[in-house]
Amino acid sequence: MVRIYCDTNIYIDVFQNREVKYRDLGALARSIFSRSLDCEFELIISDWLLYELGKHIDSNKITEFFIDFKKKNKLVKINKSDEDVEIAKKLASSNPETHFQDVLHQILARKMNAKYLITRDSRGFVEGLEVVFPEYV
Repeated sequence: MVRIYCDTNIYIDVFQNREVKYRDLGALARSIFSRSLDCEFELIISDWLLYELGKHIDSNKITEFFIDFKKKNKLVKINKSDEDVEIAKKLASSNPETHFQDVLHQILARKMNAKYLITRDSRGFVEGLEVVFPEYV
């Protein structure tokens, strides 16, 4: 089973039904999650993702969103370690275009053998994992 890790912005696209320049980002993101529920992917989530998501979305909505994934065993969770955080900080400090938050997502995705890290902003990542927009998966 192919494992994917979606960046926080993909979830926000869904929850806020975001659109940009005539593009329905919410629909593109929903299609990824729908494909996971249809058994094409296993969805990796992390405590870091849930923390970031909680800054923008009500916790009850987040919990409700993941219910079907849990029921179908399509959800895999990982918790960041202190070592993951330190590595992310070190990698992010070496490149001004790299963001600690994005690197930490990438480290966690890699640890869980994700094939793709799906995002809307691919600039803040380091090499080592395929980072793609939802429409290219």
